[in-house]
This record gives sequence, C-alpha cells and structure tokens, in this order.
Amino acid sequence: MLTRRSIVLVAIMFVGFAVLVISYKWRKSQVKVPVVYEVPKEVIEQRDAEKRAVRWLVEREVRLKDHFREIDPDDFARQPHVSVVHVEFLSADQVTVESISRVKILSGLRTVSFYDTPIKDEHTALIAELTNVPELNLNFTEVTDAGLAKLALLPDLSILRLNGTHVTDEGLSLLRGSKLHTLSLFDTAVTDNGLAELGKLPQLLMLDVQKTGVTPEGVSRFRESRARCFIYSDPY
Repeated sequence: MLTRRSIVLVAIMFVGFAVLVISYKWRKSQVKVPVVYEVPKEVIEQRDAEKRAVRWLVEREVRLKDHFREIDPDDFARQPHVSVVHVEFLSADQVTVESISRVKILSGLRTVSFYDTPIKDEHTALIAELTNVPELNLNFTEVTDAGLAKLALLPDLSILRLNGTHVTDEGLSLLRGSKLHTLSLFDTAVTDNGLAELGKLPQLLMLDVQKTGVTPEGVSRFRESRARCFIYSDPY
C-alpha cells in the first residue's frame, strides 16, 4: 500500500517529466528553417555602387557618435555642426584632382585611408597635397620608394602605415627629418639597414617590422639606441 510520502514523490516525478516534455516541444517549435532566396539584381547593383563610393567618417558636434556616411562632401558646407574626421578611398579611380581638393580643405581631418586599393606612385603626387592630414593608411597598395619620396616630408604627418607595400631600405632613408611617431612596415622588404635609418627619426615611438628582413641582431641594436621606441618584431 502506497504511503502519503510515496504518492507525493510519484506526483513530483510525473510533474517533472511533463515539464521536460513540454520544454522539448517548445524548443523544437522555435527552430527556424533557413529560407533560401535570390538577392534582387537592383539590390546587388546598389551594394556595388556603395562599395565604389568614398566613405566619410562623420563626427558630430558633441563628438559622441562617429559613423560612416556615403555623401557628397559639399553637403558639409550646409552642415556646420558636422565635421569629417576620416576619409577612405575605395578605389584608385577616386584619387583625382577634384576629390583631393575637397579633402584637403576639411578641418579636423584625422586620417585618410587608401587601404587595399591599387594606388601607385603616380597617385602620390596628388596625395602629397594633403598637407593637413596627420595619418595616412597606404597598407597593401602598390606604392614604392619613388612614391614614398613624395610623401616623406608632409608637415603634419605623424602616423604612416605602409604594410604590404613595395617600400625598401632606400625609401626609408627619405624619412629622415620627418615627424613620424608611428610607422608600420609589416610584410615589406625592409632589412637591418633600413631599421638603422629609422633609428635616426627623433620622434618615432612605435614601429612594426614583423614579416620583414629584419634580424634579431638588428632589433637588439635598434632597442639599444632607441629605448623609448616600442618595436614589433617577429618572435625568434
């Protein structure tokens, strides 16, 4: 004969089992079957147009919200409470006399990027007109020593990113006298000779020479002469 305690235990087990069954069925009902659909041609064309557009990073008056906008820079003449702090060129075709002339008059501009575009040395003559820009991003472009010669002494340039470019030791010697405090040379043909040239940059505080021809000995010599400069190098 079942006792009162046994009946209570059986009831609890039954309720627990019922809860598990209900929970399983509910979770199963929440599984969504993936929907496969074809992206309309108009949407694809719109996305391609957006990718070709110059992107402007806009900073509002209160400097709380930074975001990308794809708009005509002439619009900023009608919006005095908004300033452009970052401009990113998405193709080499965008580097024209007109586009550079618009960029170089922007006040408060912090950085201009040409990241992963087929920018060549002939484009650097126009880029060199951006005398008000403290940071240039030329990572993974086609720039060589000849192009670097046109950019080396930009008066306000303090950050220069040349990762994956064709810059060599010879080009780095052109940077002597620059005001650079940050220089990125990841995945370039730079060697210890170029590193020695960079030791002559008095304001240099951060340097990246990973995946280059720089040796452990070269890094040690650089650190001895430039203790205040942090250098990223390959682990040996």
